[in-house]
Amino acid sequence: MLLDQTQALTEFMNKFDSSHCNLDAYNGVWCDNSTGVVTMLQLRACLSGNIKPNSSLFRLHHLRYLNLRHNNFIPSLLPSEFGNLNSSRNLALSHNQLSGTLPSSLLTMPSLTYLNLHGNYLIGSIEVDNSSTTSRLQHMNLGNNYFEGKIIEPISQLINLSDLDLSFLNTSSPVDIRPFSSLKSLSYLDLSGNSISPASFDTNLHIPTNLEVLFLSGCGITKFPNVLKILEKLEVIGMSNNRIKGKVPMVMEPSSVFVPNNSIKSFEGPVEVLVNSSVKILSLRRNCFEGEIPILPLFINFFAASNNRFSGSIPLSICNYRSLTYLRLDYCWGWIYIFSQGLLRQ
Repeated sequence: MLLDQTQALTEFMNKFDSSHCNLDAYNGVWCDNSTGVVTMLQLRACLSGNIKPNSSLFRLHHLRYLNLRHNNFIPSLLPSEFGNLNSSRNLALSHNQLSGTLPSSLLTMPSLTYLNLHGNYLIGSIEVDNSSTTSRLQHMNLGNNYFEGKIIEPISQLINLSDLDLSFLNTSSPVDIRPFSSLKSLSYLDLSGNSISPASFDTNLHIPTNLEVLFLSGCGITKFPNVLKILEKLEVIGMSNNRIKGKVPMVMEPSSVFVPNNSIKSFEGPVEVLVNSSVKILSLRRNCFEGEIPILPLFINFFAASNNRFSGSIPLSICNYRSLTYLRLDYCWGWIYIFSQGLLRQ
């Protein structure tokens, strides 16, 4: 390691209580073998102190990977100087008690593709400067913060995003997802814990059609949005802890469906409606499903439907599902059935 790099790193560490920073497979410093510059720094859950704008950390200009998750920065304002780490591709700062606003410079760093600020105390609106079209950000997690004001529209300018977590933003106004129509590459979207503007689901024109994973848990939704019909690539849908009533529309056939803690009564169609579907993981716990258990898809792996109102008997054919490794139907008839590792137990 070069002398100036050693000095900068030592000075940074001396500003904190780092007595728990044991260098191991999880924490450590990595350098370029040919130049001696620090390219990767990972110090998770071992620092306690205040991170300041003049920190010597920001002299490590060759950092490509920085992971400072789960530290105790008691609480510190999020320094805009992180944006000066122009070589950084991965910036993980989740669960650090960071406060203040999100500096726009972090969203337009020239090499950054991954940004995780989940679980801090960030407030205010989000601003993206005019260079947003050159942003390389692909993965961004801003969930569990306290943003307010303009949030969605600025983020929609980051057109290279493929994974976006905006869960539990704690905003006072509903989230409008219509600006996301510009995010053509978006495949993962988590908006759980937010109130969603009803107008967001009024038309099919405003939802990114390449979505593969969509989480809308705890959003106060009362019915399955019609826009789900056009998401032909959807593999995972999570809509737990809402107020959905009625029936599950079988126009959507992702491989994983999570809808526990609603008031859903049945699937649209006959009892065989699921037989030819692609569903492999199905969670229906704590709903109001009535009648016979639907005949499951042949290659299902996971079926959890406890705390419902099914009637009749459990089909013996369920024992023939070779791929089924987990079955839970307790508190439907008063008996508990668990299917585990190919064995049905009563």
